[in-house]
Amino acid sequence: MKFFLTTLGCPRNQLDSDFIAEMLNRNEIRQVFSPSMTTICLVNTCAFIEAAKEESLEVVFSLVSRGRRTIVLGCLAQRYGKEIFEQIPEVSAVVSPDNYWQLPQIIKKVASGQRVLSFSAQKNFFYQPDYSCFKAGFRPSTNYYAYLKLTEGCNNRCSFCAIPSIRGKLRSFPFDLLLKKAEKLLAANYKEIVLVGQDITAYGLDWGKAMLHLFLKRLASLEGDFWIRLLYLNPVRVDEILLKIIFENPKILPYFDLPYQHASPKILKKMGRAYEFETIVKQVEKIRKFLPEAVIRTTLLVGFPGETEKDFQILLQLVKEVNFDYVGVFDYSKEEGTIAASFSNQVSRKVKKERKENLTFFADQLSLKRLSRFLKKEFTVLVEAKEGNSYRGRFFAQAPEIDGEVFFSGRAKVGSFATVKLEKQEGFDFRGRVVSR
Repeated sequence: MKFFLTTLGCPRNQLDSDFIAEMLNRNEIRQVFSPSMTTICLVNTCAFIEAAKEESLEVVFSLVSRGRRTIVLGCLAQRYGKEIFEQIPEVSAVVSPDNYWQLPQIIKKVASGQRVLSFSAQKNFFYQPDYSCFKAGFRPSTNYYAYLKLTEGCNNRCSFCAIPSIRGKLRSFPFDLLLKKAEKLLAANYKEIVLVGQDITAYGLDWGKAMLHLFLKRLASLEGDFWIRLLYLNPVRVDEILLKIIFENPKILPYFDLPYQHASPKILKKMGRAYEFETIVKQVEKIRKFLPEAVIRTTLLVGFPGETEKDFQILLQLVKEVNFDYVGVFDYSKEEGTIAASFSNQVSRKVKKERKENLTFFADQLSLKRLSRFLKKEFTVLVEAKEGNSYRGRFFAQAPEIDGEVFFSGRAKVGSFATVKLEKQEGFDFRGRVVSR
């Protein structure tokens, strides 16, 4: 029996898909990489915002319209599982994350023509791929970076966010389990370990103590030439201890993913974010003083209920004053079950669209200018692919899948590091040449 699996949404979803693929392969249900090669298709969905839900449903309808026996997984299944099963009879099965362990049996039932609803409201799922499929010279991906999930769920209660209601309370994965997985990744020649979670600075808080600092020290002590990148940092818990650890460990990249969301004191308070405009400015100044080469990415949300033009101008002022390296801009999505969904003064779709476009353009212009500081300098680049007579890779300032890339000439080896001089900027990408290996 064969299955096709497509994954939507964030890297955390990809890790759940890796777990599912491993489990099914162990049960002799083989993965194929095109829906044309099997009738059994699994969709690991995202339901974080309205656009993500729409994309997930589009993929589901595309598969069922082609006659595929489609199984809906992920956040959409957790959030709307019963409704999907009842309202879309063409869907063969809906399985919420708590019940992924039932998938081998569910797939056999689906293959025989049965429909299955396997839904749990508990939200206790705690999955990690164990990489048992790794063998010498074999990896399930052609990438040279891999995600390592530190936590599942979230105890933060931001008024606009549906994640806690979908993913449940914070659960931290044990130290030793994570270190063993990291060792397997390094043994399989992954060169960058990207730490993810809904909020990785909360790692260990469910045990009574924040332990990201301790874990980073242990991870950085592993043998090998590799990078460690941190994504999804809660600004409130980015302290001097963390900055010192990054400063003292060259394996940990000075890349800070800090989703500030807004700058207006009124809006931040309504969002449930525990900082203000000046707090943000001072934190960025401190990071850059401690680590002058630091790259800072943020996420900002426009059109939150009650956001006035004055509030939006404060947000623009923050972007101008801080001069972030990268800014991701999203328009507010009214999500049922969140506190903000009940707020009055919802901003119109037209205004949200205008503000998103204006802020994105403004932030991108500043970002491009700031990134130009890397020109004419030499950096270590992770070589990820050869394309014709040139190569493609990334340096420390570029996170996989979300930032730019480096295209360069010279002699290099895919899956290793090379020293590259950046000679030309093309948008968020750079072009250069190898100066040594």
